[in-house]
Amino acid sequence: MHKDLFKTLLKLKYLVRDNWLRLGIISLGAVLICAIVITGVICLSGASDPHQPEAQLSSQTSQTSQTTAASSSPPETTTAETTTEATTSGISVFADGVTQTAPISEGTVADAIRALGIVLSGDDFTVPDMDAELFDGMSVSIYRVTTQTVEYTVSITYALEYVEDEDLYEGEREVVQEGVAGERKIVLEQIMQNGVMHSNRTVSDEVISDPVTKIIAVGSKPVTTTTVATTTAATTRATTKATTKATTKATTTTTTKATTAPTEPPSVGDETITIGGKTYSISTSFSGTAFSYHAYGVQNPLTYSGNYAVNGATVAVDPDVIPLGSMVYVVGKNGNWSYGPAYAHDIGGGIKGTYIDLFFSDPSDCTIGHQSCTIYIITP
Repeated sequence: MHKDLFKTLLKLKYLVRDNWLRLGIISLGAVLICAIVITGVICLSGASDPHQPEAQLSSQTSQTSQTTAASSSPPETTTAETTTEATTSGISVFADGVTQTAPISEGTVADAIRALGIVLSGDDFTVPDMDAELFDGMSVSIYRVTTQTVEYTVSITYALEYVEDEDLYEGEREVVQEGVAGERKIVLEQIMQNGVMHSNRTVSDEVISDPVTKIIAVGSKPVTTTTVATTTAATTRATTKATTKATTKATTTTTTKATTAPTEPPSVGDETITIGGKTYSISTSFSGTAFSYHAYGVQNPLTYSGNYAVNGATVAVDPDVIPLGSMVYVVGKNGNWSYGPAYAHDIGGGIKGTYIDLFFSDPSDCTIGHQSCTIYIITP
């Protein structure tokens, strides 16, 4: 047994001798780790405890400073109240073109108006409503409502009717019945809010007098000799050939609308113009540009003035140049066509300045295109 113990100790001796460096390094490392841990614990506990009185002193000093500052400055509520009073704007009330400030800050809109001595009547109203609660900076508007009636009379253009007359030669025309314009009375009701029109409705539209149709006889008797006085070309030629040409010319004239190709040019004096044997006074005349228009299937459309458009007797104008309701007569610059007498009863978006639009009930008659013309403003 002693021998076995001796062998064991001998082995341990050799083991320590062979590994002493490794064991020493391990032991030294363990010692260093323990020293670092112990040092850290001491530092942490020392950092909190030795300086605790100083932290408390700093806290007490801070509280003392706050107390001193609070005692030396005015209360915060006083400052807020002062600021609110300085920014108060009150209640603004706009009425009759003037803005006033109501001497109250609570209640309803009705209370603010009553405080200013403003009286509402009839259909007057406020925005916001009378029962709306007031708040600082509120704006109230009062609207004065009035109703007015407007009456005006417009002219109703007479129609043109052509009848054949066997006693007149081809190319001749004769007025059988003069046309007379009718009258229409229109009454409007307009509702105004603070002087601005809010609504406009027609109360009545009454025809005071009906127009009288103008009847024109158109000759249908053939021209057979050179002695026919009504054919200008026939009286200036003595041959049968010239007579044939005159007859053809007269026939062509009768197939063209009388409103676009006159049988005789107007006779223009210094202050008058004679059209179809009737003399009119010339208010003014100027050069312009003529167009033609129709109503896409509507025979007699309603015009801007409230009158119905009539073939050969209605034009659209710029009302700043030719007043609505004026009577006009339009003649082509080359004298080969004319229109009218007609009434300026319509307007158009593209009709500006000296442009004039000639109405035709049949689209196939809209052959004026874009032509220079002379515009006469006339009176019977």
